[in-house]
Amino acid sequence: GAGKGRQRRTHCATKLEARGLLTALERKSEYQRLGVESIDAPTRLAFGELLDWYWENFGAELRSDGDRQSAEKHLRPALGQLTLPEITAARIDEVLSALADSLAPKSLNNLRGFVRTVFVKAAQRGIWSGLNPAIAVPRRKVPRRVASYLKPAEVTLMLREVADCWRPMFACAV
Repeated sequence: GAGKGRQRRTHCATKLEARGLLTALERKSEYQRLGVESIDAPTRLAFGELLDWYWENFGAELRSDGDRQSAEKHLRPALGQLTLPEITAARIDEVLSALADSLAPKSLNNLRGFVRTVFVKAAQRGIWSGLNPAIAVPRRKVPRRVASYLKPAEVTLMLREVADCWRPMFACAV
């Protein structure tokens, strides 16, 4: 990243593995030259500490406490001990995939969006430099809900319960 070439021995077992490592290192040095990623040592801040920082600085701006509860329940146990450089798109996607049985696709998208927001805020404050790992995580497809309408038998039951003065309006609406 600083423009100095280095030679190091790797632990790659095959040429294909070594080529993959070379590609990743070249990409990293290009990001460093472009200023997208810092050249200095990566931060040792853990994701759990980043969450604490986020709650302290931006928690009051949240409309509800749902994001906090969801992040504490699902993200902190899975990612909290990892340092920020260890949080990759693959790791985030792995965690969300593990939660797919218990959470709806919209909830998984909300968690993904929350992680994205936390990294955006950290980058704005200089805590994180580099690419936002949540951007590369694919969004889950949210199925459309099937509309539920009253059946003819239910209409007559409903009209019986409506007050006489409102019955013509409800009948017309149906």
